[in-house]
Amino acid sequence: MRVAKSLAVGSFLALALTACGSGGSDNGSSSSGNANGNNGTGAGSTSSSSTSGGGVERGEVGGACLPPPVKCNLGGVPQGNPCVCVADPDQGKENHGPFPDGSCRTASDGTPLVVSNGLCTRPPMGTSSTGGSSGQPVGSQGGPCTAGGSCDSGLRCTQRTLHPPGLCDIDPMASSSSSSSSGGGGTGSSSGGSSSGGGTTARQLFDANVSSLIGSACAICHKTAGAAQDFTGTGPATYYQTITTYQLTTPLTGTFIVYDPNSSLLVTKGAHTGRAFTAAEKATVVQWLDKERIERNIPAPSGGSSSGGMSSGGIGGGPVVSANAAILGYGNCLSRTDFDATNYNNVADQNSNQGRCYSCHATGAGGAFLSQNADDTYTYTKISPYLLKVALPSQKADGTYSMVASNRLRDKGAEPGTHAKYVLSAAREQAVEQLFSRTLVRFTANTANCRSVGSGP
Repeated sequence: MRVAKSLAVGSFLALALTACGSGGSDNGSSSSGNANGNNGTGAGSTSSSSTSGGGVERGEVGGACLPPPVKCNLGGVPQGNPCVCVADPDQGKENHGPFPDGSCRTASDGTPLVVSNGLCTRPPMGTSSTGGSSGQPVGSQGGPCTAGGSCDSGLRCTQRTLHPPGLCDIDPMASSSSSSSSGGGGTGSSSGGSSSGGGTTARQLFDANVSSLIGSACAICHKTAGAAQDFTGTGPATYYQTITTYQLTTPLTGTFIVYDPNSSLLVTKGAHTGRAFTAAEKATVVQWLDKERIERNIPAPSGGSSSGGMSSGGIGGGPVVSANAAILGYGNCLSRTDFDATNYNNVADQNSNQGRCYSCHATGAGGAFLSQNADDTYTYTKISPYLLKVALPSQKADGTYSMVASNRLRDKGAEPGTHAKYVLSAAREQAVEQLFSRTLVRFTANTANCRSVGSGP
């Protein structure tokens, strides 16, 4: 029985899950997973089943068609009554689905075809065949990636299979770092130590990944006899010891190593007389600082504070008193052990009429992070907005907060609009449900103080 009502707060419902390569709808989304009803999709299929009578997933070649509007996944076309998906003999041709790698043939007049709404079509007037608009330069947001697969700062090359050589989209790591550092203050780290380099020590992470960044971004001025405060010493050999013991002065006090690495002055300083860290460099520094936090057992700040606008009030073992604290604490309690045991990463391989989920969401497009790389998917699923595809904050009758299943990944494929159409397989739906349930148990009990210090293994 549910006594809580899911939040309808705009800050959560406004997170939109964009369709692949188009403007889009919603945050991961939802209707009811059984809203398809009886639709004549083939013998042996039901409104709640994702497979046909022969055990082939609906929408796949050899399986029942997807519910109305009747469609098949990539490589198939509907045929017969009851409808069955058969191999498309014209795959890659104009007005047909693309090849499994997302490519298309050329039109009869030699025009390269591009993928639009799951079909190979001619590029619109004023648009290049790579999917980048003539008004969006190479490397810019929405524009094509460079031939080497790179984009401007803060962007990442994505959708390579659907729009060769790919489109530049916002880098989720850059977005995460930005949102975490805005609003000032320190709180529980959303990473929960999950990306701190495994068995690697903080010093090893610094020497391998951070020292060179300090040399190029900080030590030019911040050195012995330099033009600014000296927190690097005389050279690379002194970087680590000097930085980790440096005492900040007004207006800030303390050190660079704090409970929330995203709020460290080393990360938040930004461009000044010297340059700022790039998004990728910032992520590397945050990873190292988080490892330092763990090794030094830096305590959480008392009394609740904020990071990225997310109140940490109630994130410890007591009542959770805000929606944002619920999101942060739940993400910290999501463990890699449960992530692997439930096979959650297989959700990224779900097929649709526009290709596999990872084709669009491998870098977090539209607020859904579904990559073939399990490490990446785990890391980002723990934080907002990607966590909201699994769970949403819900206020209980006593005014405190818990989390409820969002069902966004299950329901998105049945919604109207331009987003890809799919029916989440039973195994993948179970994976999402189990990850939600296992994490909820840990979050509710605050197992091993996971809300504050992270989930551990």
